[in-house]
Amino acid sequence: MIKLILSDIDETLIDREHHIPKVNLERINEARKLGVKFALCTGRSPQYCVNIMKELGIYGRDDEYIIGFNGALITNCRDFKPIYYDQIGYDLAKEIFDYGRQTYQCMIVFQREKCFLFNPSPLELRRKIKQSAHFEVMDDTDLSFLKGQDVTKIVFSNPNPSQLNQIKEDMSARLEGKVNITFSSGRYIEFNALNIDKGVGLQRLAKMLDIPLEMTMAIGDNENDVEMLQAANIGVAVRSATANAKRYASYITALDYADGAVAEAIERFVLGKIG
Repeated sequence: MIKLILSDIDETLIDREHHIPKVNLERINEARKLGVKFALCTGRSPQYCVNIMKELGIYGRDDEYIIGFNGALITNCRDFKPIYYDQIGYDLAKEIFDYGRQTYQCMIVFQREKCFLFNPSPLELRRKIKQSAHFEVMDDTDLSFLKGQDVTKIVFSNPNPSQLNQIKEDMSARLEGKVNITFSSGRYIEFNALNIDKGVGLQRLAKMLDIPLEMTMAIGDNENDVEMLQAANIGVAVRSATANAKRYASYITALDYADGAVAEAIERFVLGKIG
């Protein structure tokens, strides 16, 4: 019996217009009536998920939870105060940022409650505005203005897969044993604190809620979801998921994310409506 569902947001829970399909909301609410917890597990900051939380009806509640920054932050959905929090810190952030600046990357530097865009692409500017995100475009060409402050993670936005792979190869060699590097949404490479991933986030939240891992299900689509799919008892990859995410999933949906993949997973494994 499933008691905890964790879902990625982008290309998993929401459609192309950044809203939750009606069928997903209906099935999530049916699961909740059975006592199942539904939590978001995302690379985003919780503050950038407020619209999604409002659609789910969990915004402002201290008995509902979100895992943000790929597992680096766990908060409730009321005040976003950390229940668990980890970060890469300034020195490591500076090393990553300097590489990105030298290679002309569009970068997003995240603190717990805001972010800074360096060399922003039009896509990233539009995305942050749509998310109602608290962000600033950087005029500085270094990170010295953040010295002594928290730096949660850094993301490079680059639509070229071969360049992303080269960045991972370069930075893995430079930062071995210092940082966790993963891909998301086909255009991002993300740098989190070492030993931070969505799978660890799932385990921490399940333990906090006293829910055995045998009663968990996770739904995702990309490389940063792999550990979450592995950690859950049932790992569900949506139809358009990456090959690697599908490799580690125990079930692949027939529906794509915009058509109700999350609803399909809940119907099959929680509600028993699909044979």
